[in-house]
Amino acid sequence: MEERKVFETIREIVMQKLNLTDQVEKITPEVDLAKDFHVNSMKLINLIGHLEDEFNIELDIDALETETLTNLSKLTSLIQKIVYT
Repeated sequence: MEERKVFETIREIVMQKLNLTDQVEKITPEVDLAKDFHVNSMKLINLIGHLEDEFNIELDIDALETETLTNLSKLTSLIQKIVYT
């Protein structure tokens, strides 16, 4: 799966799980979920769980920087790397 497809899948999950379907144009690779959409840690952990299920992976969130989990570009690259290497 190419990185663009990974991003589109992540974006779809973000929109659904965070009730952001009306803000699709604002969900870009550069978005920071914590800063731009005020996603708190509980919502972020829940979102990560859904991404883990979708991509059949496990993310060690304790070993990752918060920015990697909240920045969609970095999160996309991380998932791409785990799934396809």
